[in-house]
Amino acid sequence: MAIPPLRLVLLSAALLSLVPFAAIAGEPVPSTWQQTLCGSWEGRIQAGTAAILTVFHFEVGEKGELSGTVDSPEQGAFGLPMGTIARNEDGMIAVTVPTTQARYTATLSEDATRLVGTWSQRGHELPLELHRVLKTKATPIKEAKRFAGIWEGALDLGSIKLRLAFRLATRKDGSLGGTLDSPDQGAKDIPLGRVDIPEQGKLSIDVIGARFVGTLDDSTGQLKGSFSQNGKVLPLTLSHVKHATTLNRPQTPTPPFPYEQREVEYAGLDEGVRLAGTLTLPRSGGPFPALLLITGSGAQDRDETIFAHKPFFVIADDLSRHGIAVLRVDDRGFGKSVGPSGTTADFARDVQAGVAFLAGLADIDSQRIGLLGHSEGGLIAPMVAAGSDRIDFIILLAGPGTPGDQLILDQTMAFLHAAGESEETIASSRRVQEKLMALVKDESLPTKEIASRAREVLLSEPKLTEEEGVKAQLESQLQLLQNEWTIFFIRYDPLPALERVRCPVLAINGSKDLQVLAGPNLAGIARALKKGGNRDVTIKEFPGLNHLLQPCKTGLIDEYSSIETTIDPAVLQLLESWILSHVTKPASAGNPR
Repeated sequence: MAIPPLRLVLLSAALLSLVPFAAIAGEPVPSTWQQTLCGSWEGRIQAGTAAILTVFHFEVGEKGELSGTVDSPEQGAFGLPMGTIARNEDGMIAVTVPTTQARYTATLSEDATRLVGTWSQRGHELPLELHRVLKTKATPIKEAKRFAGIWEGALDLGSIKLRLAFRLATRKDGSLGGTLDSPDQGAKDIPLGRVDIPEQGKLSIDVIGARFVGTLDDSTGQLKGSFSQNGKVLPLTLSHVKHATTLNRPQTPTPPFPYEQREVEYAGLDEGVRLAGTLTLPRSGGPFPALLLITGSGAQDRDETIFAHKPFFVIADDLSRHGIAVLRVDDRGFGKSVGPSGTTADFARDVQAGVAFLAGLADIDSQRIGLLGHSEGGLIAPMVAAGSDRIDFIILLAGPGTPGDQLILDQTMAFLHAAGESEETIASSRRVQEKLMALVKDESLPTKEIASRAREVLLSEPKLTEEEGVKAQLESQLQLLQNEWTIFFIRYDPLPALERVRCPVLAINGSKDLQVLAGPNLAGIARALKKGGNRDVTIKEFPGLNHLLQPCKTGLIDEYSSIETTIDPAVLQLLESWILSHVTKPASAGNPR
């Protein structure tokens, strides 16, 4: 049973954060090498007793540049984009694969039929010899044109349906290329990897670690097949359409804007972290009070985009129209920001860097800087504000007020009840979650021991292991339990930090939030602030709103995409009025600072 994240983790890799890699020292591959490497190569990585099939595809672009992708068919990963391709003075070829945090270094045999080298990944050095694969015959232009156009369908992920639109076009050499849109995720123009027609009426498409294989049904004109990613295979039927689906998001701001938009960058406090974002400022009347927005869990862009909703853009637009400067930032390692992955505590340091950046700007009032955190961001804001005299106020949107292990357990039970699962399934899930949480919270156990014992726990519940394809999900669960972010989150108790917050606090949640339940979490926040002596606290539970603060029916994730409202207007009105009332009165009117 997978631990549900605070924010939705989707099947598509379009929203995955790619770990940035420094360029490999060396010269770009010369044109002679480009032509030599062009084509497909395959071999097996010997990892213990397993020999994992790995396929490299190199191709030369119109300007002579070399690019490529990597497939791991037995692991269900296809079209993983290569990063840097370089050659050193000794003729050694080096290729990075950022998606898997891997690097391959090899030398080319004299007859140019083999690449002999080493696959390096997360501290492991494994031999890998690649052999050139003979070229297949070229795709007939007539057959390629048959598949050109827009093909759209939806993956059924259980709690949600994820729409995909493949845009295919013929290239000069007669082959097919194109892009992928995932409208429910707000992702457009994701470059496709290899697009093949292995035989008449069949189509194969690789894109960022996934593969679609389908057969054309002449009676319906549809492509019927399967979509594979990370060991999971789902049926997918694509229809030929004139126009791809677009989602109506009436609250997304459109120009002209009555405020300034400034693209900014600044260094983080940790080595290798540089953050990029957008600062919106009123056009006159500064220096301005400022608000720094903090995203929820998972790699998020500055707008906190999800299902084509842009909640942070909506908030920034509304507040900057009313005299508040707002800074929203891409998470480290995502969008235009760079940096290694980390825990919630690391992300708190990124927020501290943002506060320092704002305080140093001439058009910002350094005495009136506040924080707004959504979901995991609601953990981070109190961490930064606790005991600090630099933060004037904080706002928690669906922020946790219970320890991480309890929050995850409550979240899991709420989803299962809302989805109509049987009492037997719910009881079994509770037993497993409680055992897993206890393992992770035991700080005496090394990470590998946690994973070993967790496997025993997961396999001890037949109800959770009898479904088809569940083994791959269990392995994913085990990987998650070894992740430093997960371990920190489960062990973290937000209450001590909340007790130390002295600035004014506004905490908001929706009654139908199934990810951070309003009742226990708002109550926990209120108790902790009161215990710490904070006298300026506003707690508000909005009836009928979900985790994204949208009006909803059930609160289940499958509604997020279909709801056109990004944030309920009543929430925006409260944010605006509460902030303005606090930035216009002296600190002494609230809590002692």
